[in-house]
Parts: sequence; structure tokens; C-alpha cells
Amino acid sequence: MRRNKKSTRAQVSTTTKANPPQIIYRSSTDEDVTVTVVKPPHNINNYLITLMKGNSVVRKMTVSPGNDPSRRIKLRQLKPSSDYIIEIFSVLDSEKSEPSRITFRTAPGVPELR
Repeated sequence: MRRNKKSTRAQVSTTTKANPPQIIYRSSTDEDVTVTVVKPPHNINNYLITLMKGNSVVRKMTVSPGNDPSRRIKLRQLKPSSDYIIEIFSVLDSEKSEPSRITFRTAPGVPELR
């Protein structure tokens, strides 16, 4: 409003992203890793999980958050003595959060006896 004249009404619309989940590292062996994913403090539809080895995507999966505030997830069939990155996004409708990320190394494999 300027003096006695009003401008036309402007409308702004925005969509907020979901908050990222928290990842807590639990354990790993030579072939698997277990993490706990803590849900953000609002409703989400699911988690999008990406497992990477270096810059290569090993696996992508979508996981339901369930009704509990946290969820334990175990990723199997990993290679011994390897570095991996897990990225987890919260998904709300069509919007993804920023990723939460952890890096870990699997244990050395058990040598074969001959």
C-alpha cells in the first residue's frame, strides 16, 4: 500500500523438504553392516537408502519407516575389507530431505584353510 493506492495481491507458495533421518552405526562384519535409523520429528512416507562403494552405487532401496521412532536396518552381501558409504534420505510426498551419511569399512574376510 502506498498512500491510498493498493497493489494487486501477490501470493507465494513453497514446499518444505523433510528433515533428514539420523543414522547410528551399530556393527559390521566382513559381509554386513547394521545401522539404526532415527525418524525425524514429523511424518514421512519412507526412507530412500543408497549403498555406495567409492563413487559406484551398489544398491538402492526404499524402506518404510514403520511406527517406531527408530528402525534397525541390516545390509548384507558386502565385500570384506571394503569401504562403503550409506546415504539415507527421508521422503515426504515427492520431496527428499538432504542425505544423512556414514562411512564404514567391513572387517577382513576369514582366510581359507588348505
